[in-house]
Amino acid sequence: MAIGSRAFAVLAALVTLSLAAPVYAGGNQDGPTYYRDVLPIMQAHCQGCHRPSGQNLTGLIAPMSFMDYQETRPWARAIASKVQAREMPPWFASAPKGVFSNERGLTDDEIDTLASWVEAGAPGGDRADAPPARDWTNGTNDGWMHGTPDFVVKMPRPYLVEDDVYDLNISFYTRLSEADLPEDVWVRGTELWVGDNRITHHMCVWVYPPDEQVRADGSRVEDGAAVEGEGATSDVDGSIRLSCAAQGSESGMLPDGYGIPIEKGSLIGFHMHYYKEPGPGTAVTSQAEIGFFVSREPAQFAVRTEEIFNRGFQIPPNHPRFRVGSSRVLEH
Repeated sequence: MAIGSRAFAVLAALVTLSLAAPVYAGGNQDGPTYYRDVLPIMQAHCQGCHRPSGQNLTGLIAPMSFMDYQETRPWARAIASKVQAREMPPWFASAPKGVFSNERGLTDDEIDTLASWVEAGAPGGDRADAPPARDWTNGTNDGWMHGTPDFVVKMPRPYLVEDDVYDLNISFYTRLSEADLPEDVWVRGTELWVGDNRITHHMCVWVYPPDEQVRADGSRVEDGAAVEGEGATSDVDGSIRLSCAAQGSESGMLPDGYGIPIEKGSLIGFHMHYYKEPGPGTAVTSQAEIGFFVSREPAQFAVRTEEIFNRGFQIPPNHPRFRVGSSRVLEH
């Protein structure tokens, strides 16, 4: 069948219009779209944790990535639900509201934007509206969040979490070599990689100065040792807790002028909490590591982390809201 010249002209015009129009990924385009409205919120508040597994403590911080529309769209309803309940971004300080330099949270307008986006069908919108992608590795290719560390220390050796293990607290110790640390330094930040995130609940790293390597029971912290028990890393006077990694936590850098003193010859203690379903064939080998970022100038203020904890409580059966607390008087 022949097509008349007028019909052909109309058809050609329609084809031209369809090619020139922006490509949208479904949904109502009158409201918020991913590229214009949602992606800036993701970059500012979510991608710090929700990124590919090699760039977020091997996946420990967040189990899924929100770096682009294809990754984010399947989680749209869950995102709206969590932000409306103010469960995400995670922030655990309770009321009354204080003032924190690193506080996480969304504004009411940002929450409304995400909720409206989901109600409209979570449309992608026009890619031309997207802000520039954020480079979360500072241009490096090895996955470190804050750039390439000045030096990296690993657990003494890979550790096999056996088939029959269900819940295990264990600490590993390794001495800083002359190559790692030829002189005393001020550390301005650390970054922890947990090893295999499938079996890691959390990890903490401690420093034991050369003259502070004796536990409360008189035993010494030995290079290369592996010691089971929850308090194996923290029962040494003079030890310094560097950092911990767990669900919802992330590495951080100290402000200018602040630092953690580390002496050459110190021991590094890796406290690992492993958990998994026991059974034949479930054994996993894992090796955690920590990257150190050294200050180029002496710090004006020494930073020390102290713990406030309560390990001696029991929750009564069927209690609806059992409150557990602890306190400590800070002295200077």
